[in-house]
This record gives sequence, structure tokens and C-alpha cells, in this order.
Amino acid sequence: MLQTDPRIDIGPEQVQNDADTVAADRARLDALLDAALDATFPASDPIAISLEAPRKATRGDVG
Repeated sequence: MLQTDPRIDIGPEQVQNDADTVAADRARLDALLDAALDATFPASDPIAISLEAPRKATRGDVG
């Protein structure tokens, strides 16, 4: 009698479970990354998110 490896025998429900696990892992990692970036680069800090080169301040800017 031929023996099969149970790790190879997967049905549609196992594939769906694996997809759900991957989706949950991605969501968890995305949340962790968002939290890490939020602590490092808060949205209220315009310099941290600016893509423009810094410019020199003029008298009108200082006040």
C-alpha cells in the first residue's frame, strides 16, 4: 500500500486556512510597522515627511 505524506495532502479548506493565516500575518506586521513609523515620524512633524530640500529662512519667516 502506498503511503502518502499528510503534509502534501491538502484540500481547498487548508488552502483557505493558509491564505487566512497569511492575511492575518500581513495585517499584524503592517500594524507593527505603522506603530514603529508613527513613533519615529509623527505626522505632525512636517520636516520628517517633507520631500523638498530645506530653504534658508528670511526675515519674513522668522517671527
